[in-house]
Amino acid sequence: MRNVLSKLSTNLQTSVKGEKGITDQNYQKSDSEQVWAVLYRRLFQINIPFFLYLEKILLFSRQLLPIIGVLSLLKFHSLKIELFLILTLIL
Repeated sequence: MRNVLSKLSTNLQTSVKGEKGITDQNYQKSDSEQVWAVLYRRLFQINIPFFLYLEKILLFSRQLLPIIGVLSLLKFHSLKIELFLILTLIL
């Protein structure tokens, strides 16, 4: 099983380097992020601009997790939801 996963990872990394339009000029992805980007695009056949927009939202929301976690500890549930929606709409 480990060999199969290793070969899949190697094949995806090779195909990542061959595909164009994966990275945005403002954001350079690591190798693992590029592999996942190619894998998701191949599995779901999402067009590239939509995928890049969705990816930026997910990356931005991942940065917000500590803030949202603190707000949930303080029991500001409605504020937490409003903050997340506002910051998501800003993107």
